[in-house]
Amino acid sequence: MGLESQVYAQLAATSAVTDAVVARIYRFQRARGSALPCVAFQRVTSNVSNHSTGATTTKRCTFQVDSYASDLDTVRTVADAVETALSGWSNTGGTPSISMSHLQSDIDIPPEPEHGTDAPLFRISQDYELWYGV
Repeated sequence: MGLESQVYAQLAATSAVTDAVVARIYRFQRARGSALPCVAFQRVTSNVSNHSTGATTTKRCTFQVDSYASDLDTVRTVADAVETALSGWSNTGGTPSISMSHLQSDIDIPPEPEHGTDAPLFRISQDYELWYGV
């Protein structure tokens, strides 16, 4: 199971997340006009760890996870649930083996009108760093 599949499985297996968004967890981006609240995630960087003798088998990457809702309280609840799922998470039995995940940043994005409506769309964007072995 690749990294993206493992992140999806972790989010979907965390009751705090599914209590908030049911099954509305999307890879890459939220579908325009899709039901709220929801979560979308994507890998935004990947890096090889190097040392004085060259590259190692350890890599790190950053996943951006965006939480969406129609009000500020709900979007914070969703983002907090995502943090519960991914901060401190590891999956050493997976392929690749994830040794550590932690929150790097948490940013409130100013609300924008939902596509085709005047209703506000609230978003919190979080970056998580994952360390894994290949």
